Amino acid sequence: MRARGSTGQTHPRNALSLTNVGYFASLTWFNPDLHRLDNQTLIPFFAEDTPTTIQELSISGKEHVITARMNADPTYPRMFAEAFPGASADVIHIARALAAFQTTLISFQSPFDLGTMSEPAKRGQALFNSETTGCFHCHGGRDFNLDDEAGRLWFQNVGLYNVAGRGDYPDVSVHGPAAARATQGLSLVTEKKEDRGKFRTPSLRNVAVTGPYMHDGSVATLVDVIEIFNQGGRDIRAGAFSGDGRQNPNKDHRVRSLALTREQKADLLEFLKSLTDECFLNEPHFSDPAAPPPKRPAYCR
Repeated sequence: MRARGSTGQTHPRNALSLTNVGYFASLTWFNPDLHRLDNQTLIPFFAEDTPTTIQELSISGKEHVITARMNADPTYPRMFAEAFPGASADVIHIARALAAFQTTLISFQSPFDLGTMSEPAKRGQALFNSETTGCFHCHGGRDFNLDDEAGRLWFQNVGLYNVAGRGDYPDVSVHGPAAARATQGLSLVTEKKEDRGKFRTPSLRNVAVTGPYMHDGSVATLVDVIEIFNQGGRDIRAGAFSGDGRQNPNKDHRVRSLALTREQKADLLEFLKSLTDECFLNEPHFSDPAAPPPKRPAYCR
């Protein structure tokens, strides 16, 4: 399962969470050079059908239609005038407004943040931050992606695929329609063979409610994710993308067989669940203004 665009087409990649996105130094799965939210917003505005992208809004040559709709709305012209004095509701300012809103999507009231984790979650946290699993090496930092604080960018191959034993991830240019416009990740930008299958390490905040998982949405549950990392990668036995990802030559060396017990896997799951912020998920300012506001827990700040 992957995200659907406004035209109903299925996107080749899973939708990244916007939780705390204003802090991130990199914004997409495989382009380390895209740093600004307003620039990223323009991508779905103008995206058209190509071998690796779907048609999203595709407004090229139709920008006047979008701005006319905004300026005809009873509330938007006033709001734009307040936010951008002297500017009209054009495409650039629409992108800037969306980017400004995204910077307010801040989540720091999970049980992990508030110190209210259960005992199993605490054991899972200790395991997460140990060399037994090594999870923290990639999923470290404030947002569990090492993409903050020092501005470090992490793009890793975690052994999700090894198509036909060649080190490939699904790629439409290599594997045809079966790949559904998927690409091999960072190598599309760098053109380096060793970057095949490398995608950005995502944040783990609110991860328990953001499934499915991985860059292509090919893993349904967190239980499945934990088991893949426990095995040191994914071995696909049949189908167009069969191959043992555990043997992918570009796989990060820290992704290895862990031999975790059932109890350890359960504790890791509880820790990941403790990163769910019910205050954030039920914040009225983030909800549909035309719908009844959600009710936040009493402890929310």
